[in-house]
Amino acid sequence: MKKKTLTRGLLAAAVLAGGVAAAVPVGAQTGTQGCPLGALCLYEDIAFGGPLVILTRNSSYVGDDINNRASSVFNNTDLPVILYSERDFAGFSICLLSGMGFGNLDTVGLDNTISSWKKVNNC
Repeated sequence: MKKKTLTRGLLAAAVLAGGVAAAVPVGAQTGTQGCPLGALCLYEDIAFGGPLVILTRNSSYVGDDINNRASSVFNNTDLPVILYSERDFAGFSICLLSGMGFGNLDTVGLDNTISSWKKVNNC
C-alpha cells in the first residue's frame, strides 16, 4: 500500500515539475491485452475491457467513439506515446512506454479524458 501511494506521489510530482510524466512499470501492466502490434489501444472500461478503439497514427483528436471515454490503454507501438487530456496535443499529459499499459487510467488522472496522442522518441 505504501509503495503504491509513493508511486502516485512521485508521478504527481513529475507532472507538477515538468508537465509530462513518464509511465513507470510500477502499477502498469505488460502484455498485448489484445492490442494489435503497431497500435495504441484505448478501451472504454477498466482492465482492458469493453469497446476497443485501435489507433495507429498520431491523432490530434482520437474521434467521437472514444474521446473522453477511455478507462484503460495499452501501447503496442514501437515507441513511447504521450497521451493528452485535450485535443491538439494539449492539457494534462503522460508518457507511456512501448509495451506498457494502464488497466485503470484513474490511477494516473486520465480516466475518461484522453482526447489526443502522439508517438515520441523518449519519455
